[in-house]
Amino acid sequence: MGSLRIVAGLVLLFLGRQLFWVFVALVGFVTGLELAPQLLPDGGPVLVLLIAIGLGLLGAVLAYFFYQVAIGAAGFVAGGRLGIEVAAGLAPLSSQATWVACVIGGVLGAVLLLLIFDWALIVISSLIGADYVVQPTGADPARSAMFIALVVVGIAVQAGLMRRRAVSI
Repeated sequence: MGSLRIVAGLVLLFLGRQLFWVFVALVGFVTGLELAPQLLPDGGPVLVLLIAIGLGLLGAVLAYFFYQVAIGAAGFVAGGRLGIEVAAGLAPLSSQATWVACVIGGVLGAVLLLLIFDWALIVISSLIGADYVVQPTGADPARSAMFIALVVVGIAVQAGLMRRRAVSI
């Protein structure tokens, strides 16, 4: 099962942001690999694998269908509220101006949160991916250096992919 963990780590390391649903699926899968033997010690490797696959699929479905909506909605609500507060601090608002401030702030908030979320996802998926890759190596003295190197490479690759995708759009 260690080789599955390394493969999952490499995918997360280099494609965690590009394929968010895969990120969530792989984290669910590896979590299943770790938890199933503890929860069902007599289950055997086939049951462990089935539980891991089930958790991975559940995570993928949830992330695929709900992640954009949840992030966008949270950013819109927060940005809308801040838009109203900022506009009201500048001048008294009519009801129409309040709606305009809410919509402008909401759109800016949603976009900003999605942008920040991308960078957070890049860093987190690189950290988790590097951990999955180096963890099977044990307590080797070079493990920390390898971990840091993998995180830096993962962030650089994913940032490059994000920039390349932004340029092509």
